[in-house]
Amino acid sequence: MARGSVANHLKLSWLLLRGGLRQAAGRLNGHPLLRWPLPQLKADRLLIAPQDLRTADATLATEIYSGRFAFAGKVVICDGRSIFEMEPPSDEWATALLGFGWLRHLRAAESGITRANARALVDEWIALQGSWHPVAWRPDVLSRRIISWLSQAPLVLQDADARFYRRYLRSLVRQVRYLRHTAGDARRGVARMQAEMALTYAALCIAGQARHIKPATDRLRHQIVQQILPDVSRSALRTVHGKVKVRVKVRVDSSGNVIGANFDSQGPSKYFAERSLRAAKQWTFKPPQVDGQSAPSEWILKFEFDRTGAHVQPAQLFP
Repeated sequence: MARGSVANHLKLSWLLLRGGLRQAAGRLNGHPLLRWPLPQLKADRLLIAPQDLRTADATLATEIYSGRFAFAGKVVICDGRSIFEMEPPSDEWATALLGFGWLRHLRAAESGITRANARALVDEWIALQGSWHPVAWRPDVLSRRIISWLSQAPLVLQDADARFYRRYLRSLVRQVRYLRHTAGDARRGVARMQAEMALTYAALCIAGQARHIKPATDRLRHQIVQQILPDVSRSALRTVHGKVKVRVKVRVDSSGNVIGANFDSQGPSKYFAERSLRAAKQWTFKPPQVDGQSAPSEWILKFEFDRTGAHVQPAQLFP
């Protein structure tokens, strides 16, 4: 067998093993008899709550209170059961539900009833999926939920008793710890950036996390510098069926700046192709080293669009 084939086989085996180990670790993390010990730090309170800049609709709070959850063009009615026990009609719907971004609508209504409703729903999730769930603990969904729980902490924790506060914070710390181990599995692009944002928020907002602030902000800065995602409208994304793929080839100088970009594969949509090319021209790369010197390079940026957003995977061609 050729040396290259052996190397590729070993690399594939390692990736499969690593994925299996991480999945097993996730299950161990959630198993009631094999819970990992919490880190040795004092995480007994939240220090600040970041502002949620997304728009909120207070009228949706009434629908949620009545057990009607409408996400990604699908509606599920609880009918007396927990929403977290219902069969999701689509992956996009499940991602929206388990990301808890809808808490902002309850906060916009701002009443004792919506606060109690928010606490009840959070408590249900902790009881039913707080140990493990294949979708809820995916890095992209986990990141959204951490950001939402931190941003909407004033809603959830106002009027809460000490027991719920401890339960909420214990679950939050547990999720953050798990994300630190799995953020690297998030897809490059929005998902990876959201994971680093969630970890940065957690380091700043939760007591006892100060030692994580610099590593988290450094990783987030790297994501922001490295990747510029195409600016596409939500209405355009809603027209996507399956995935739209665009490949852009870029030439990069020894300083890491893009000096040329052209299509390697334009894909079926001129709209997404043009925005991919525009984004590619704004990328900054860490120059590769050749004989101790920064060298020019060539890359393929593989853009992919689905209804959840834009994603990108860079692949180095040269050197």
